[in-house]
Amino acid sequence: MIYMKYSIPANGMSRRGLDVKLLLAADKSIYSRAALDSILACPWPPGTEFLVLSVAESYHPRTDYWNPRSRELLVEHETRVHAEHEELARSFARQLEERFPGSTAQAMVVEGHVVDKILEVADNWGAELIVVGSHGLKGFSRFLLGSVSEAVASHAKASVRVIRLPAGSN
Repeated sequence: MIYMKYSIPANGMSRRGLDVKLLLAADKSIYSRAALDSILACPWPPGTEFLVLSVAESYHPRTDYWNPRSRELLVEHETRVHAEHEELARSFARQLEERFPGSTAQAMVVEGHVVDKILEVADNWGAELIVVGSHGLKGFSRFLLGSVSEAVASHAKASVRVIRLPAGSN
């Protein structure tokens, strides 16, 4: 599923010339891996700029009233989560650079609400294409949890490519 705001011609040239700026939203899911695989399977032109973005959602509940050490534990947990996001983003960026030697791939980890941060970084960086994996939630689960890919596709200024796994593969 691709939501196009404008199209990138088949020769790989963007509005600015040969450089294409592609943002991949990454998390630890198989859906994110499928999004990376879909990018790796495409013939991107030399000069393509990839940005692998991983968003660490931070939670700061006030728990020190029942456990004086809870703030320390929370900071420790968030440090570990941030490190996991960094490793994931760097790993995806390395794979992109290996597959597309004439291109550049950066890894970035930010904290905040996933949809807001994807949109903010994509806009500030000047992404022309955002690639996200879809968890394929339906019904009540989708109602409760929402859809990151749908929100990104609805609000992004750039084109958005949503990657879904074949039915029954998750």
